[in-house]
Amino acid sequence: MNLPQTFKLLFYPLIVLTLSWVHYFSTNSLRVDFNPIEPFSLRVVCFIMLVVSYILYYYQIYKVIFDGIRPNLSYRKLAYFYVVVGFFTLPIFSNDFFSLLTYSDSFLNGYSIYTAFDADTQSQFGIFVNPIYSQVNCKYGPVNVLLMSIPILIGSKNFVLIFWISKFIFLLFTILYVEAVLHFMENYDNRFLIAALIPVWFIQGLGQFHNDIVGVSLIAWGYLLLLKDKLLPSILLLSIAALSKFTFLVFLGVPFLYQMERNYLLSLKVLFKLGILITTVFCLLGILFYYPFVQNLSEILAPFKVMNEGIPSSTFADLTAYLMSFFNHSLLGNFAITMPMFRVIGLCFFVFLAFVYLLNYKNENSHRVFILSVFSVLILVYSHRFLPWYLMVMPLFIVLPNRSDWAKWLFWISFWSMFQDFAIMLDTTNIYGQIVMALSVVFTVLLFFYKIRARFFNY
Repeated sequence: MNLPQTFKLLFYPLIVLTLSWVHYFSTNSLRVDFNPIEPFSLRVVCFIMLVVSYILYYYQIYKVIFDGIRPNLSYRKLAYFYVVVGFFTLPIFSNDFFSLLTYSDSFLNGYSIYTAFDADTQSQFGIFVNPIYSQVNCKYGPVNVLLMSIPILIGSKNFVLIFWISKFIFLLFTILYVEAVLHFMENYDNRFLIAALIPVWFIQGLGQFHNDIVGVSLIAWGYLLLLKDKLLPSILLLSIAALSKFTFLVFLGVPFLYQMERNYLLSLKVLFKLGILITTVFCLLGILFYYPFVQNLSEILAPFKVMNEGIPSSTFADLTAYLMSFFNHSLLGNFAITMPMFRVIGLCFFVFLAFVYLLNYKNENSHRVFILSVFSVLILVYSHRFLPWYLMVMPLFIVLPNRSDWAKWLFWISFWSMFQDFAIMLDTTNIYGQIVMALSVVFTVLLFFYKIRARFFNY
C-alpha cells in the first residue's frame, strides 16, 4: 500500500472528525454558531491542521481524477471509509441540522412552520438555532421535515437518542448515494469517480447533516433509472427530491432533456404527454407530503417567499453589494438593489442558455451540459445565497466525454467555497475569520467565469 497516497486521501476526513469532537469537548455543546473552540490559540492550531489536510486531500484527488493515478485502495472501500468517518463526525461548520430538527419539533407541537415559526417558544431545540434564523419561517421541503420528525417521535426528550437516530437516517441516504455513484462508475463511465471523491457529500452531507444528501441520493437513483428507461420510477424519485429541497425542481426537467436528446426530436406532442405525466406525479406527491402542513394554498408558496428574502451570501448579489459599500455605507440598501438586479440577469441567462440548448439538443450529453449550466446560474447568479453544499448534486452530471472543463470548474469551486466553513470554525467575529471568509467568497464568485465559454456553449 502506498502510504503517502493513502495518507493524503484519509487524513482530511479524519482531521474533520477529530476537530468536531475537540469542538464538542471544548465548548460542551454541539452548537456551532457563536460557539468557537477555546482558547483562541487552540482554534488557530485546529484551523491550520484542517487547511493542511484539506490541501493534501485536494492535491491527491486532482491526481486521481485528472491525471489518472489510481489509488491502491478500491473506490468502494474508500467511499465506505468516508461514510464511516462522516457518520461519527459532529457538527462543526453549520447549525443547519438543528434548524431542520427545530422545524420538525415545532411541527409536531402543532405550529405552522411555514407561516408562523418561532424557535424559542415552539421547540426544545431552539437553543441550538442561530438567533438570526430563530423566527425565519421554514424553507425546507416537507419531505425533509417529515424525515426529521421520526427521530423526535422515537427519542422523545432524549437528545442523544434523537441525534444518533437522525445520523442513522442520513446514513441510509448516504449509502444510497454511494451505491448509485459506484453503479455509474461500474456500468457507464469510470470518470464518475469525481462524485465519489469530491468531499462535499461526506463532509457536508453525512458529516454536517446537510439535508441536500437526501434529495441528491434520490436524484442519483432517479437519473440512473432514467438511463435504464424506467421513466415512471425515475419521475417518482425526482419528484420526491424536489419536495425535499425546492431548488431541486430544476431536475424535473432532466427527463425532458434526455428524451429530446435520445430521440433527436422536438415533438410538442411527446413533450406535452411527458409534461402531463411529470406534473401529475409531482402534484399527487405534493398533496401527499404537504397535507400535514398546510391549511391553504398560500402556505405552499411560503417557502419560496422565505428563499427570496434574507441577507445575500457568497453570490454576485452579495459581492456587488459589498463593493458598492465603498461608495456608500448602506449595505442593506445595496442588497435591495443587487438582489432584484441579479434575478433579472439570471433570468436573461436562462433564456439565452435555453436558446443555445435548442440549437444543440441532439448532441450527445446535451442534457448534462444544459442542466449544469442552468443550475450553476441558479445558485450563483439568480439566487442571492450560495453555500458549499449546494454543489453536492452537480457531480452526477459532470461527466462529459473528451472534455474536462466542467469537472475542473467543480473541482476548483468546491475547493475554494469550502473555506467559508473553515472561516466559521475560525470564527468570523475576528479579523482572521473575516479575511478567510472574504477571500473564499471572492474566489467562489469569480470562478463562475472559469472557462465559461467552453462550459456553457461547447456541446
